[in-house]
Amino acid sequence: MEQPFKVDTSAVVAKKRDELLAEFERVTRLEQERRARKQEHLDLRLKYLEQRISKRVEEVERFLNGTDEPELLAKWLLLDSWTRDQAIPLILGLEPCSEQTRVARRKASSASASTQMITEAGEFLDIGLFRTLSGFSLWSDYSDLIPSPVTRLKEYCWETNHYYDLLNELWDSGEHPERPSPSYFLAWASGKGIEPSWFNWASEKGMLAGSADRADLPSDGPKLLGREKATLQKQLAALALLLSEKAGKYQRGGKLNVKQVADSIEEVIAALPNADDNGLSSSSIRANIKSGLDLLTK
Repeated sequence: MEQPFKVDTSAVVAKKRDELLAEFERVTRLEQERRARKQEHLDLRLKYLEQRISKRVEEVERFLNGTDEPELLAKWLLLDSWTRDQAIPLILGLEPCSEQTRVARRKASSASASTQMITEAGEFLDIGLFRTLSGFSLWSDYSDLIPSPVTRLKEYCWETNHYYDLLNELWDSGEHPERPSPSYFLAWASGKGIEPSWFNWASEKGMLAGSADRADLPSDGPKLLGREKATLQKQLAALALLLSEKAGKYQRGGKLNVKQVADSIEEVIAALPNADDNGLSSSSIRANIKSGLDLLTK
């Protein structure tokens, strides 16, 4: 009599169990590898984010503390001549850029809360679309990094825009060479009581050897730069202090009344020909006295 057919259930179950366990292990291994890759990708993104934020924080701190260096200046000082559209931003510590570049930056930064608030008044719209000679982008949004960044940037942009308009107005009021050299622009601005914040930095690094040393100003134009100007400012400040000690009317609240001294000096030199053109207005004198006082206290 034939033996009845009998399936080895335990063997089948064991085989299927082994297959399921193998598949589970394979899937688990793939998930672990995928998770490891995701973690590695996340770690890289976090590292990049930390580096990027750290770099932005350093840039913001250097800008707000005035310790940034105008590293973008070097190539401009190599040029034999500047245009007005190049010179005025450079004198103010800004990197020259075209209108097309500013339009592109305006579009790219339209969603930036900082830029929107900076440009609300419209007066300094273009100034807010430059970057400084240290590479600091004025149009970027820094609200996630520092408290009240808009206020700080507004103040900077208002002041810079004021001098931007002033220099353009002063430039248009005079006659100049067709292709002025960098030294011409620097001496011209210096004669108006405005010296680039980067001047001493560039001078110490020898960057002005080929530009500021070969000034080509007209014979009646300003020629003082650097150390000579600083010495003159100190002398002017010292005379103002002496005048203040001898005449009480030149003091206000126990301090030197710079405006009154400047106005009195202007009265004396008002008869000189082309006084305003030679930097002898009361505003220019006042600026030089203040600069001299700062130098005397260093």
